[in-house]
Amino acid sequence: MDGARSAHAGYIRAVAAALEAAGVPVADWRADDGPVRDGWIPFDLARQVRLHGRPVWDHDEAGAGWSEERGWYLLVVDDPAGRSVRTTEALAVATIAAPGAVARAVASLAGLPGPAPPAPDSPAGLPAPAPPAPDSPAGLPAPAPPAPDSPAGLPTPAPPAPEEAGADFPGHRADVADPAFEAALGRYAARRTKSVDGWRGAAEGRG
Repeated sequence: MDGARSAHAGYIRAVAAALEAAGVPVADWRADDGPVRDGWIPFDLARQVRLHGRPVWDHDEAGAGWSEERGWYLLVVDDPAGRSVRTTEALAVATIAAPGAVARAVASLAGLPGPAPPAPDSPAGLPAPAPPAPDSPAGLPAPAPPAPDSPAGLPTPAPPAPEEAGADFPGHRADVADPAFEAALGRYAARRTKSVDGWRGAAEGRG
C-alpha cells in the first residue's frame, strides 16, 4: 500500500487495540487500500468464551468492519448448511470515530461494560488532574468538599465525562479529494498502539 492510500491502516489498528482493551478479543486486523478503502477486525470467538465463560457472539464468525464511505458496522456470519448468512448492523459512531468510541459501541451490543470515556481536554484521554490548592502543602490538590446530604460526609462522585469526539464526514466519497478526511486518518498513522498482530492461537470462528 502506498502512503496516501494506506493512511487508514494505523486507524484500524488503533481500533483493534481499543477493542482488546475493552474485553473484545480480536483475531487480527486488516486494512484494504482498494478503490474504496476499508478495514476488517475479526473477533476471536474462542478466546471470548474463555474470557467471559459464555459465547458473547453466538455466531460462526463476528467482527467489526469499516468503510470510508459507510463508516463502522458489526458483521456476523452464520453458516447453516453452508449458506453463509451475513448480517450487518451499523454502529452509531462517527465515520472516523475515536477508537474508544468504537470499542464502547461494540461492547454495548455485546452486553459488555466497555471502557469508560476519557475526561475532556486531557492528553491521551487521561483524566484531568484537579487544580492544586493555593494553601495546601507542596501544592497538593485540594480535596473535594463533602456533599451535605451524602452518608458519612462522603464526597459526591464527579459527573460522567462527555463522549470523546470523533470526526464525521457525511457524504464522503472515495473518488473525491478530501484533505480534512485524510488529516483525520493521518492522526493515527504515527501513534504507537499495543500490537494485536498474530495472536498465538487466534481463531476468527468459534474454534
